[in-house]
Amino acid sequence: AACIGILMATLDSGMISVSLPTIMGHFQTGIETVQWVVLAYLLTITVTLLSFGRLADMIGRKMIYSVGVLIFAIGSALCGTAQSAELLIAYRVFEAVGASMIMANSMAIASAVFPPKERGMALGIIGTTVATGVTLGPSIGGVLTEGLGWQSVFFMNLPLGAIGVTMGLLV
Repeated sequence: AACIGILMATLDSGMISVSLPTIMGHFQTGIETVQWVVLAYLLTITVTLLSFGRLADMIGRKMIYSVGVLIFAIGSALCGTAQSAELLIAYRVFEAVGASMIMANSMAIASAVFPPKERGMALGIIGTTVATGVTLGPSIGGVLTEGLGWQSVFFMNLPLGAIGVTMGLLV
């Protein structure tokens, strides 16, 4: 269950990177604006990561993780419907709040639920999921952007988000 959110967040980063030239053309804006689609996402995660980890320690990792997946999925849907570069950047900030909630808790959840003998394997699976998302993101993003438009890279997160929220609440 923890891997679904991590996969979603890491795939997203790679898919967006290859979509930037298309997004730039769609909104008729320059690189100085469209670079904020990536920067706003990364800055938001950086600023909020520790706070969401602490909040999860106080009120529960499962809740923060599940809400994070839901926020990420809603943010992805908003990004896919953005009517301007500025709105896309704002929606990416919203999406990044969800990503931060996911990232702050995935490894903590695995560490808490697996016994010491299996913990290394569980963390290794999460690490492999991160590597898989980072590796596949640009290829999938390129195919989606070319075939279905830049919006599809965001809409791809919706089925993963539905699975992630469901698994997060059931497990």
